[in-house]
Amino acid sequence: MITISETGNPSNQVTTAPLKNPVINKVKTIKVFDTEANEIKYGSKEENKLKSGTEYIFEVKEYTVAKAATLEADKENIKWCFWLDKTQDKLSAKSFEIKETSEKEDAKEDFLLISKAENEAKKKEENFKAIDENGILYAEHIVEEKEGVKTIKLKVKFSKWLDGEKIKTEAYIDKPTLSSSNNSVATRSVLATPEIAEVYWMSADGERLEETGYSEDIYLYIKTLGLTGKTLDTNIYDKDLTPNPAPMTTTDDYADWEENKLKIEERDHIKQFKVGNKETYKEAAADEKTDEQQDSYKAIFDFAYVAESSKKQDPYELELYVTIANAKDVGLNISDEQNKFGNIKLTPKETIKDAFFAKIDKEEVVADGPMTEVKNKKGKKVGEKNPTTTVDHYEKLEDAVIGQKVKLVAECDNINDKEIVFKLFEKEPLLVAKDQPLPVLREGKEVTEIKATVENGYAVAEVELWKGKDKKTEFEKWKKTLRKSQDNYVTNYLKLIVEEINSPIPQIKESYEDYTFKFNACRWHDPLDTMAYRGWYGPGSNRWEPKSSAYLKSTTARNSGKHEGLDLYAPIGTTTYACVDGEIYLNYFSSTYGNCIGIKSQYYGKTLYFFYAHLDKKPDFKINTKIKAGIKIGETGVTGNANKTDSKKNHLHFEVRNTSNKSGGRIDPLENVPEIKDNLIINPKKESQT
Repeated sequence: MITISETGNPSNQVTTAPLKNPVINKVKTIKVFDTEANEIKYGSKEENKLKSGTEYIFEVKEYTVAKAATLEADKENIKWCFWLDKTQDKLSAKSFEIKETSEKEDAKEDFLLISKAENEAKKKEENFKAIDENGILYAEHIVEEKEGVKTIKLKVKFSKWLDGEKIKTEAYIDKPTLSSSNNSVATRSVLATPEIAEVYWMSADGERLEETGYSEDIYLYIKTLGLTGKTLDTNIYDKDLTPNPAPMTTTDDYADWEENKLKIEERDHIKQFKVGNKETYKEAAADEKTDEQQDSYKAIFDFAYVAESSKKQDPYELELYVTIANAKDVGLNISDEQNKFGNIKLTPKETIKDAFFAKIDKEEVVADGPMTEVKNKKGKKVGEKNPTTTVDHYEKLEDAVIGQKVKLVAECDNINDKEIVFKLFEKEPLLVAKDQPLPVLREGKEVTEIKATVENGYAVAEVELWKGKDKKTEFEKWKKTLRKSQDNYVTNYLKLIVEEINSPIPQIKESYEDYTFKFNACRWHDPLDTMAYRGWYGPGSNRWEPKSSAYLKSTTARNSGKHEGLDLYAPIGTTTYACVDGEIYLNYFSSTYGNCIGIKSQYYGKTLYFFYAHLDKKPDFKINTKIKAGIKIGETGVTGNANKTDSKKNHLHFEVRNTSNKSGGRIDPLENVPEIKDNLIINPKKESQT
């Protein structure tokens, strides 16, 4: 009997238990039909795709028969599963069992690869569970029997959120082959009914926008279904109140967006939109009201005006929205009223909207520019594609450590080319006197006021979070204040104040009110519970030389003439810990190092790489996995060139490097990471290493 693990279990994939009678008959061929018995063949044309929310029938047509006497009985054991061609490697299991499922509505929101978990295994597990629970809207297993011969079928409906996925569906008796080269597997693509699933405007820091200023770039985020390969004409309009008093028009005003085409190449797109300036919206603004105009018509049109402002309304305060001009041409079945997406207020007010600490990544988006021609090898135009551009993406930071470089960012409306100043303050006075700005380094100079010019809606300044690069005593003071010991750290909360020079600009979102930015000393955890140099050397461990376990640029005690790491005594099976917060940058087996792993970390303004060798097993971490100091990463062993040492010599080889290369860049751990010295025993007792 085939058994299946419970829904939602991380191991929820098709599994099998031995049948009472070993199965030798197999499913050979399955075919796909619609409810009118028309075969849906494999292909890229629309008629070859499975429309989401529509019922289809998968039928077993042929068997590989090795034992005819048991074939009809074996048919009773047929199960069904599916997997996704593009996505399955991002999930925690190799396939999904198709269980019988009563009819249900499609999910309201996209569930494909939506997990935000930092842990890779957890992310795969959550993504698998979401598809397992939502991917199939209806499934029924059917056994039809006529004159003693059974026909096996599967009725099934797939979710619209699987749009664009190639679904591989397999029928099997014993266990699935999970091989699309077999005719027991039917590969078909899912096609959703054309739909604009989500539209909104966003800033360069990825935040949704409800309001923006002039002369700045913003970005239109659009999620579509069933529109791959189609080109949308995205028009911009200014929304007018209705009815409009004469002499105002009775229709919303078109705002010219010349480069408004967007070719749908995948589900999600981000398109750059250059807002322009007031001249761009001159005609739309002429059709807007001031409060004085509003008042004169209030008695007649009171129902049209739901709010009053104490201040005179600027006619350039507009409300924009997006329409798909060619909606019907691309198959969108929506009314004129439904064809309004992504409302955003366009304001002429001068404001500092937000201020935050960030790092800058580069992101490729669809450019606000003309479509690019696609030509064949003969130079003939065969189509068009979206133009692309690389833009700055400001990723907000929640914390940083002493010495780290960060960007101070102010998001502004309508104050381009003006100068602003940043100041940093502590919630509680730990490093400087109360109400005094925290000094930082800007281009190597110590400053308390950091000036920056607003460009394209953002003022950005890079600083190093420490005082006096050459003032070692001040740096050590900060470090000791925030790190009392390996197990005792103090978090310093910082606020960021932004002011416009010479002319006060209102800051409508004071990001510093909650003191959410954490300023810390680097977290350090010894790689071993007991930190001691390995002492025994020589044949049969006949020579006691702990000094040979230190970092040595030149030594006669080693065949290589040097030792660019530390050998820390560790019996086989000793727990090893991540010594810093960071991410895994390598994890492999070497003939010399054995099983080894490396952690990349920001250590007081420097990028360092911490390397562990001779581990017992390959650690269970993928490259780029985030990791915290103190997390167990493995156990010590005698792999690599340590495999011939006797028990007295068992050790962890530990290095600090300044490069991610597998070799080179080794630096003195004790000079560059003084925390190592806190608990390190450089002259251990002989009897402690037996």
